[in-house]
Amino acid sequence: MHSLEHDAETLASVLHKEEELDAARIRYIMAYDNCCYIFMTDGRKIFDNKTVKHYETIYCYKEFYRIHHKYLINTAGEIIIKPLSARKYMVILPCNTELEISYRRKDGFILYLANRKRLNCDRMNELFVNNRPVSC
Repeated sequence: MHSLEHDAETLASVLHKEEELDAARIRYIMAYDNCCYIFMTDGRKIFDNKTVKHYETIYCYKEFYRIHHKYLINTAGEIIIKPLSARKYMVILPCNTELEISYRRKDGFILYLANRKRLNCDRMNELFVNNRPVSC
């Protein structure tokens, strides 16, 4: 289990004023049992009793992608995809946080980035053929 702390004032604002939670200020959302932690760009961690699935349905049209059953990330900033092995890939967010990409979601995530013109064929070659990290 993770031992992450949350600020009571922030918790109240998320639970009662969800519309004020600006998607652009969310870096990623991490599942924690049937709740979640929201990691903000300003470094705050906000606890919420809603699931990651709840936020996935809200932010699916705002450059968010579910890379793992545990993580929903904001893809708006520059991210790096780092291969560790043939089956294991990590994504590195702008804050240098490394999160695992689920093997089953990896191909969908790569296509998502390619469709948004953030990952071209040359960089896909670097990733898959040369097994090197690429930035998107």
